[in-house]
Amino acid sequence: ANHIEAVLCVEGETELTNDETGEKHLITPGTMYLLDGHEKHTLRPRVDSRFVCVFNPPVTGREDHDAD
Repeated sequence: ANHIEAVLCVEGETELTNDETGEKHLITPGTMYLLDGHEKHTLRPRVDSRFVCVFNPPVTGREDHDAD
């Protein structure tokens, strides 16, 4: 299934890199980002960080992240 993932940073500081373009973004508390096209990305925490993630439609735990 194709899911949209909304991610909210609630603590810490993390660098998000778009692996396809190399574009980098600093993620800090209050920052929200959306993944809606299976974007390949990497998170590199600068300090301990916490996030809240919401998937729509909800995930069941049986998803395959490598599936088309």
